[in-house]
Amino acid sequence: MGASPPQQDLRLDTCGVEIYLLTTEMESSKETAMMNLCSKCQTYMMLLKKEHAKLAVASSKDVVRRSSSSDESKLALAGAAVASAHLASQISQVKSKEGLKKCTACRKRVGLKRFSCNYGDPFGTVHHYSDKHNCPFDYRNAGQNVIAKPDPIIIVEKLNKI
Repeated sequence: MGASPPQQDLRLDTCGVEIYLLTTEMESSKETAMMNLCSKCQTYMMLLKKEHAKLAVASSKDVVRRSSSSDESKLALAGAAVASAHLASQISQVKSKEGLKKCTACRKRVGLKRFSCNYGDPFGTVHHYSDKHNCPFDYRNAGQNVIAKPDPIIIVEKLNKI
């Protein structure tokens, strides 16, 4: 009997990118190698792991220099725990920055046609107008400032000369 054709399985990546993985025998090795991450997140994760390894080695060297044999293991574990917590916080910050962009008013995905408010909030095509999302930005004063900035002050004495 011949092998069945590979089926595609749609999975949601941890960073919000949809990826297609082939459900074949190699899928398990591919998942463990990529940890179900997109290529950008995978390279960033590898860099963070290298930094984590450097920090762990440096902290363990400092621990060996400073402490006795009984305290070494406790301090090494504490240093590794602090470094792993730091690594986890950096990963969560990257994921939150690169997460799905949603309209602030209706929470729908905005995709490529994203409009930003003057405060930087993302809005979709319907809510990007200032009257649709209750924007507190004062457009009148901003317009007056834009007009007044390049124009010099008009002096009455000069008008009388003309």
